[in-house]
Amino acid sequence: MSFEARFADVTQLIVSLHNVSPERLTALRGRLQHLQKLNFPPGINTGRGRPAEYGARQILLLVLALELIVLGAAPERAAAVMRDQEDRVRAAVRKALEDIGNETADSERTVFLRLEPVALFDRDPNLGFGALSEIAQFLRKTALLDGFWRHALVNLSGLIDYAAKWAANVGEEGGRVFCSDLEEWSRTPSEKRHVN
Repeated sequence: MSFEARFADVTQLIVSLHNVSPERLTALRGRLQHLQKLNFPPGINTGRGRPAEYGARQILLLVLALELIVLGAAPERAAAVMRDQEDRVRAAVRKALEDIGNETADSERTVFLRLEPVALFDRDPNLGFGALSEIAQFLRKTALLDGFWRHALVNLSGLIDYAAKWAANVGEEGGRVFCSDLEEWSRTPSEKRHVN
């Protein structure tokens, strides 16, 4: 059994995540449809008369692309970064899932994606990840180095946890299936590596 959600459900997740007011709902739907026209997230090509079905991978990539848009990236750039950096995101998800749902989870192990906002305009952005303690250590090491003036952090563990709780309301055992699907995706070898 795989997790699947309709466009309307995914829209509700994003409305909730970003506190989108009713007046801005049309603009949000337009932004999501624009990303669909860019064939993002991957695997959502619906065709005429066929509703979009989003799996856990697509939902997470979409949520992360929207985080990049909030940080100032154009939709085209956000989609390209998520496509180009999917292996890195997959590794970060694998690390984040270690503590999701663990009642005794240590906040120091919360996983963040880290990027330099200026890199959003480059062809090859620097997208890193690490637990809170690792991010803090990185920031201490680079605090006085040239070129490390800006950092944007996205709480990946928090986003996955939020989406899993949302998924629990979408379908029977939705939260468990959502996390299970993300776990499977995070451990699946990249298709890029198998292309000759």
